[in-house]
Amino acid sequence: NVTGVETCALPIWTFEAMPHLDLLTPVRRGFRGLLPSCRLAVIEERFLGVTRPAHEVAGGDVPTWYFRFLRTQDARHLVPLVTHNADDVLSLAALLARFAAIEGGAAGSGLEHLALGRLHVTNRDIDRAHHHLEAARTRLQPSLARDECLFALATLHRRGGCSDLAVPLWQEIAARPGAPAARALVELAKHLEHRERDHTTALAHVERALDIAGAT
Repeated sequence: NVTGVETCALPIWTFEAMPHLDLLTPVRRGFRGLLPSCRLAVIEERFLGVTRPAHEVAGGDVPTWYFRFLRTQDARHLVPLVTHNADDVLSLAALLARFAAIEGGAAGSGLEHLALGRLHVTNRDIDRAHHHLEAARTRLQPSLARDECLFALATLHRRGGCSDLAVPLWQEIAARPGAPAARALVELAKHLEHRERDHTTALAHVERALDIAGAT
């Protein structure tokens, strides 16, 4: 109890009230599906320019080293673990600082803004989610990451009662070769059926989506 105040009496949003602060979970949640892997080593190399030493113990080997220590009581087996964990903590702190800087107005990449937008969606901070998703939209080239950004924006518009703003986003995805067009066509079909009562065009979109799904 560093502050001299009982932890349970502190507001839940203070650091002192947190028995554990896991930064890796939101980082992975933000970048999931956007990178070949959400291993911390991959994320830190992509966004911090940090490359782990080739001789460093991999995360999957940490239990092996720890059990060696338990068997032998040789503290030298703890050195690689301490080094690995120290690097993890430093990288997560650096990623948190990076995200905080972008929140404060620093320039970020499309993927960084998309990750932040996703996290704000999860936290139901719609204004910030819109801000970062729009920033990602302007920075991302046609790609699956951009498609995910457009889907996220379209969902926010639909939930906010502005389906008309979502339609061009779904249309953009549906028109791009290699995009998850079937998913976008289904969303367009639902909009046409329930909002515009255009059942003919809605059915055509569903049939096209089935064709695409059958061809994959």
